[in-house]
Amino acid sequence: MQKRTSQLSEQREERLIILLNAKDKHKEKTLCGNPEVLFTDYAQQKEGRKKNNLIFFTDSIYIWKDTLCSKYAYVSREGIGSGGRLQICKDEHLDKDDPLLTITYYTKGKVMVQGNEANLESFQEAFPLLKAEVDTKRINVPSDVPSDSEGDESPIENPNTLSISAPPTPASSNNRLKESMALLELDFAEFKERTQARQSGPPDNTLQQLKEDLQQLKSDNEALASDLRGSVEANRRTVCSVFS
Repeated sequence: MQKRTSQLSEQREERLIILLNAKDKHKEKTLCGNPEVLFTDYAQQKEGRKKNNLIFFTDSIYIWKDTLCSKYAYVSREGIGSGGRLQICKDEHLDKDDPLLTITYYTKGKVMVQGNEANLESFQEAFPLLKAEVDTKRINVPSDVPSDSEGDESPIENPNTLSISAPPTPASSNNRLKESMALLELDFAEFKERTQARQSGPPDNTLQQLKEDLQQLKSDNEALASDLRGSVEANRRTVCSVFS
């Protein structure tokens, strides 16, 4: 009996690993197919979901790096094996032990932003402004090539730098529509994979957890639906103004 229980436990663990790997591959595929759409990774805690980090993919990784360095006042830079790391600091002392944000970028195009929830939300608000700056630079840059070397830790003095609490700048209606659809797809895929994982695991509290997950998915979908309606209405007004 004990051997049978052990075998079942090992099988559940193997299925869970397979599901988690499939989830990661699906997430990466979706984000690669929707470049520069900001995805929020959550960590499940007793009090509910908590923002863990932000992720997006881009084919202009060095333009993004230069834009981030120029838009934030105090940035510590260092190279890593397959990319680099930026730490957004509070002041010119560049305290690496207590940065406001840590932004790790990889040459293959992945960008991960880490920090506390308040600072992550501020980055989300500033993201449309940063993206607009990248789009402008991309027009004038023939290819995305490395610029300056990593490791320069001197603070950048720029009168137009962003603070962590920078106000949001609206993205275009088409971009918002595209981003909302991509995030909706990721939320649904994540819910489906969590459901499959729990069905293959111990039955304790499974039904209650599924109800909570379903409620969270419903709330996320309602927020995205509201955003989609706003985008459609903005497009409608634009079309009307063109033909009026």
